[in-house]
Amino acid sequence: MVGIFKDYAAIFQFGYVTDDLESAVARFGELGIERFRISPVGAAANGHSPFGARIAMAWAGELMIEIIEPLRDKTAPVYVDDLPPAESRRCVFNHVGLAVPDHETWNALEKELERRKLPIVWRGSNPARFDVSYVDTRPLLGHYCEFIRICPVLVEQFANVPKNDTVKSWLS
Repeated sequence: MVGIFKDYAAIFQFGYVTDDLESAVARFGELGIERFRISPVGAAANGHSPFGARIAMAWAGELMIEIIEPLRDKTAPVYVDDLPPAESRRCVFNHVGLAVPDHETWNALEKELERRKLPIVWRGSNPARFDVSYVDTRPLLGHYCEFIRICPVLVEQFANVPKNDTVKSWLS
């Protein structure tokens, strides 16, 4: 049997949504993940996207932590179900991020998702940088899966995300 996680993508990220990015970053800091890069994206950065957010990213060992604070009036639908109530200052798990290495694998993954009838609920693309698809795996796993086609520009951006080397590996 073809395994989506095994044959098409590698888990590299845990994604959260929040209504208060600074509070969420502070809470992760209390757990030892203190260094984040905060960036506006889409409409929050005066971009062309109808959606927008502020996003905090940090490496915790080999796992990226992504915290998303969507603009309430311009929230991508994939975040609506998990976004905590206004002013709750909570951080809620939303997705697992999976890196897809190239176009060929991306195309094969899309066919496999269709074959399995796994719905893609949100897509984005910048062909020179990445493709992204949020797949509704909540009935199977309790969360979304965000598949991202990685390219050199995105690898460079991820390399500039702060590393929190204080995070210990359970293997060492």
